[in-house]
Amino acid sequence: MAALAPRTMTWPALALLLALLLLPACLGGPYPPYLRQYLLEYPPPRVSGLASLPVAVQVGRFSAAPGVDSQQMFFAPQGQERDHYPYHRWLVGPAQLVSEVLLRDLTACGLFQAALGPHSLQQARFVIEGGVQSFLERDQGERAQARLELVLTLLDASQAELYRRVMFQRTYQAQQDMSAQSGPALAAAMSQAMASLSPRIIREVHAAIQKRLEAGPPPLGKPAP
Repeated sequence: MAALAPRTMTWPALALLLALLLLPACLGGPYPPYLRQYLLEYPPPRVSGLASLPVAVQVGRFSAAPGVDSQQMFFAPQGQERDHYPYHRWLVGPAQLVSEVLLRDLTACGLFQAALGPHSLQQARFVIEGGVQSFLERDQGERAQARLELVLTLLDASQAELYRRVMFQRTYQAQQDMSAQSGPALAAAMSQAMASLSPRIIREVHAAIQKRLEAGPPPLGKPAP
């Protein structure tokens, strides 16, 4: 008995398959929805009335709580329930969004000799570490608010003992009313929430560093970078 030849797809069959694949487009079939992505956007704050300090400050790598550590734009319809906008998302995760815009604001304020990011080849004496605890929309009936909560730690890397290294650890919270329950409205309100916190963070970091500098140079054997 002769062996069966392997099956091959003929040109007519290929043409028919291609026509079937293109048919929905020719008939005006549905296309997948466009995915919109967002950043935190607002003008750098003006922080006046403070003297410039002759030191660099560094923004370290931030973290985010498990419930918000995602590019998804979360909202809380009620209680512990969580959902997200399927066709809207953050361009990067909340930790990177917040740390990058804070670095920009520290640079723009002109109160420090330099502001360095987490990937800088240089190591500054004063380092800001942070965690994003809340970064979502919370609905209350027809109303909605963007909720932002950060925990920031200011460190003096020149100190050997941990209790001397930690200059402060503080929680910063902001709530901003939203114009609608939507992805674009959440992005706008979250930007305003961060804009309200940034000047306060800058002032408190400046005050703590100024106080530490007035206390004298770092201990011998552990010079400032």
